[in-house]
Amino acid sequence: MRKISFDSGKGYRLYMSESELSQYLACAKQTPQRADLRDKISISCLLAARGGLRVSEISKIKCENRFTDERGLCLRVPEGKSKYRETMIPPELQWADFDKFTYGTSRATFSRWIKRVNEIYYEKTGDSDIHHCTYHDLRRNFIHRLVILGLNIKYIQTLSGHKSDTVFYKHYVDIHSAEFGGNQRELVPWLNSD
Repeated sequence: MRKISFDSGKGYRLYMSESELSQYLACAKQTPQRADLRDKISISCLLAARGGLRVSEISKIKCENRFTDERGLCLRVPEGKSKYRETMIPPELQWADFDKFTYGTSRATFSRWIKRVNEIYYEKTGDSDIHHCTYHDLRRNFIHRLVILGLNIKYIQTLSGHKSDTVFYKHYVDIHSAEFGGNQRELVPWLNSD
């Protein structure tokens, strides 16, 4: 896990490896609340980490926003901070009842939920950096992972709902990361030794 300070040390960005993120999402399914609340927490974390949704968007998602096309399972994201967009979501959300589980949830409730997941993750791993994790970190990890996998930047920007190239590059594309640099190096034959 990488914790990067920004805004003169007033905040942090948290980047997780794929295995750390998978473990985190497993922790979201283990919160000690009622089953329906556990489902709400798990679904909201999945929508951020695997669909790139903002908290304000998660609270507006309804079942009617879900559809399947040649890309697989997708979600129409209602207009909010950005214009209408569609994003891909994992098959495990195919039967999630968004109307019952996340629609209309308050920002304060989302904050309480993620703190619960952070505590469970900390108990399992001892990694204290997790206490800085927010839903936006889950969203950032979704975007960062797509960049590392080599998807077209404009396509990622469309999936994530960013209108501004400047904001997208400044906040989401860390061109100095080892993962990003390593991925790009593989594309340049004369930089690779056999």
